[in-house]
Amino acid sequence: MTNPGRAYVQVGENEIYEQIQSYWSGAPYDPLRKSGSAGEEKISLVEIDGRHIGADTNLTVTIKASRTELETVVAYLDRFAAEHDFKRPRPIWTPRLPKKLCLASILEKSFDGKHWPSSGDLQPVAGLVDDPSHQQQFPLVFDFVQQGHIAVYGASGSGKTTLLITTVFSAALSLPPSLLSIYGMDFGGGMAVLEALPHCGGIAPGEDAEKIQKLAALITEELAHRRRLFADCGAKNIDTYRELSGHILPRILLVLDNFAPVLPLYPDLDRFFIELSRDGASLGIHWLVSTPNPSALSFRISQNFKWALALHMPDRLDYDSIVGRFGSQNLEDLPGRGLRKGTPPLAFQAALPTEGETETERLQNLREQISRMDAAWHGERPAPIPVMPEKLSLDDIPGSGVKLGLSVDNLSPVTLDPEKTPFLLISQTADADGEMLLTALLLQLMQETQEEALYFAPAGLPGKIPGLRTIRTGEEFDAAIAALMPVMQRRKEAAERGEASSFPPITVAVANLGAYREAVSEQTKTRLHLLAALGRGLGVRLLVLGECDRISRLFAQGDPLITELAQNGTAAALGGTAETHDGIPLRLRSLERQTSLGKHEGYYRGKNGIPVRFQAISRL
Repeated sequence: MTNPGRAYVQVGENEIYEQIQSYWSGAPYDPLRKSGSAGEEKISLVEIDGRHIGADTNLTVTIKASRTELETVVAYLDRFAAEHDFKRPRPIWTPRLPKKLCLASILEKSFDGKHWPSSGDLQPVAGLVDDPSHQQQFPLVFDFVQQGHIAVYGASGSGKTTLLITTVFSAALSLPPSLLSIYGMDFGGGMAVLEALPHCGGIAPGEDAEKIQKLAALITEELAHRRRLFADCGAKNIDTYRELSGHILPRILLVLDNFAPVLPLYPDLDRFFIELSRDGASLGIHWLVSTPNPSALSFRISQNFKWALALHMPDRLDYDSIVGRFGSQNLEDLPGRGLRKGTPPLAFQAALPTEGETETERLQNLREQISRMDAAWHGERPAPIPVMPEKLSLDDIPGSGVKLGLSVDNLSPVTLDPEKTPFLLISQTADADGEMLLTALLLQLMQETQEEALYFAPAGLPGKIPGLRTIRTGEEFDAAIAALMPVMQRRKEAAERGEASSFPPITVAVANLGAYREAVSEQTKTRLHLLAALGRGLGVRLLVLGECDRISRLFAQGDPLITELAQNGTAAALGGTAETHDGIPLRLRSLERQTSLGKHEGYYRGKNGIPVRFQAISRL
């Protein structure tokens, strides 16, 4: 048999076989074709004289049609069934997962342009899962409430960053900023678009060491804060805390794209990520992280992840370690196609965050939707990632009190209380700007009415401060200090008799310790020491600025004034390293003492004796 469609069929149970010819259903559909007869018709050419000449019967006519006869029959039956309301039988297989999927097509409840859904939790939808054994497909849900933290694995180009963006965008569409705060560490270079979300406190680029460290410190501080809150009301997790306290504490989602280079660049953050993965979920602080391979996350971190997803991986064995054994099925190598951890693992297709034919169109649509959310939200927003200004002014420092600067660790204000700590010694290196800090302090102190305010500032230093009497020569300063001594004696006697508990401030400032010691008399040096030793509680404020070398030398020699201020007053060490300022006792570890300080940085030792690294005011 050589003819296509020709076959033998056994008839009954005997050995008789009948030859058959199957119909060809793939022929082009020709609605004008008439049914042919059973046999072949002979075709002849008739000449003009009546003679019949046999024609070639193998001639074929090509019919152009948009569909085959089989497709036409199927379409007819489908139409007929619909017209007569026939129920379709249950399909044997679900449709194949689409190669592209938009978030809007699978998201049921979301931001409508003005309002967010009235209910829900941190369970964003980010794709579509295929479960062929149960003949169903359902949304891929990132259930942070139940799973805590989630890791996404995938080779370069597999769609990790897009999946993270879709997940975060879906969460932002589903929850208002009052219930969700978002922060990001971007080591993949594609998450900056999320920073405009009203939920977002900031996205730290991987190369921005300060911002990465500040974000880690912010979350570490929040972990400690929530531990205290939960302990106070006896709550073990965020849901119990909300119920017991009545306070709707927002969940926090930290998104980190591409974990592989993190610890090589920032090895000191290892403890932070271990703590976050171990304690964060119960405190409502969740972590969504992507990484190219399983080895990037250490066991001490990965053991705290209950759930994971694997996009395309170069080594098939990686799937087994990430999501479990998934048999012999082949995963299509498509962006966003992956396997979800489970028993068994199920294939999924990640959704694109927005519609659009090209990446540029989708990014533009995403920006527009984020902009609408940003415009619609008028409530409180997450705390921003604290970033130190290059130059610090008084206006950059929040709160009250006499301000010196901001803490380098958490950007909290560094202040002094002149009532409790009235004496300050400032030690500076040659390239530090202690004069600017001293000027800023005096400007703040002069806002309070003074009985006397003396400022020893040799020529060349700032001297025009309202309310402050600037003195340029040693003789003038000798006379001014001598005139203060009877005032101080009267105050001391009044305090001893109990006639007064507070006195109007008297401020004395020395802008250059070296020039002061060369210009004034020995008697004035003794009197100034007496002001520091006996003036507590008598309204005296004493501020002294000097070069670190001179202060260290005087401290080593036992100079009374420097010893009194260095040991019993507050102190600031600006520039160099902590070791540079030997004249100011600072309780620091050896490594900290050797760490170079930034241009406007220093240590401030307050009343509690604990040094705080801070950036000083550097502009007015």
